[in-house]
Amino acid sequence: MLGSRCGLAAVEFALTAPLILLLMLAGTDLTIFMRTRLRIDGAATELAQTVTQYSDLYDGDFSGLFTAAQTVAGSTPVTGLLGTTIITGIVNSDAFRLQGPEAAPKAKVASTVTSEGK
Repeated sequence: MLGSRCGLAAVEFALTAPLILLLMLAGTDLTIFMRTRLRIDGAATELAQTVTQYSDLYDGDFSGLFTAAQTVAGSTPVTGLLGTTIITGIVNSDAFRLQGPEAAPKAKVASTVTSEGK
C-alpha cells in the first residue's frame, strides 16, 4: 500500500524556503551594491568634470569639492570613516606638446590625498 502523503507539502516547503530566501536576499544585496557603485561613479564623474574647470586649485577649494561630491552621491558616504575622496592632478610647469611615447617629459606630477570627516 502507498504511504500517507499528509505533510509532504510542508516538508518540501521547509527544504526549499531557505534557498528561495537566500536568492531573494542575494538579489537585494546585489541591487544595493549596484546602486552604490552607480552613485560613486556618478560622483567621481561630476567631481572630475568640476575639477577640470579650475585653472588652479587652492586649499580652500577642496572643501567645496568634497561637499559637491557628497551632494552628488546622496546618502552614499564619500568622505569620513566610511568613504574616501581622492583628488589627484598633473601639474605642467612648461608649455606642453605631445612628442611620441615620451610625451611631456618635463611634466611634474603632484597628488593630493585628503579625507574629510563629518
